[in-house]
Amino acid sequence: ELFQKHMFEQDLAQRPRVLDAGCGMARYAGDLADVFAYEGVDLSEKMLECARERNPQLNFKHMSFAHSDFPDGRFHGIWCFCALNTTPKAEVPKVFKEFKRILGHRGLLFLAMPNHGYVSEGVENTQLGVPLYYSSWDPIEFAPVVLGAGFKILNLVRREEFGSFTVLAQKI
Repeated sequence: ELFQKHMFEQDLAQRPRVLDAGCGMARYAGDLADVFAYEGVDLSEKMLECARERNPQLNFKHMSFAHSDFPDGRFHGIWCFCALNTTPKAEVPKVFKEFKRILGHRGLLFLAMPNHGYVSEGVENTQLGVPLYYSSWDPIEFAPVVLGAGFKILNLVRREEFGSFTVLAQKI
């Protein structure tokens, strides 16, 4: 809701274009596509197969959100829900650099990050039987990385009941 509210405060002449970065099985694709011009990317072909089955009318690409082939300034917003935690912490500033490149002037970035009360990173096996890199951030550790990448934090909320936190940031 906060993401949507801020997107429409930008007084855009067209329907805002949003990238679902690390869309997985497209859990939020339908809701996002109801409001925005939607595109989803993910590195997992298995996840994208599920996404396409669930939302055949939407556009999904097999691509890393860290190294996309989108043109500069293509998106008004980026939605990245519990996907950035699959990137090694040392690589996150590079991801933010790419997000900043593909976001338009004053573009918005919404991030949901798992936070399980500890700060760590490593490889875990997933329910799909595939090893997956995983990192857990604390908001106090994460905020300076967002700011250092050229974003202004508009909202940061700890969601203890979900074991996560959310960040709404704007490209500056």
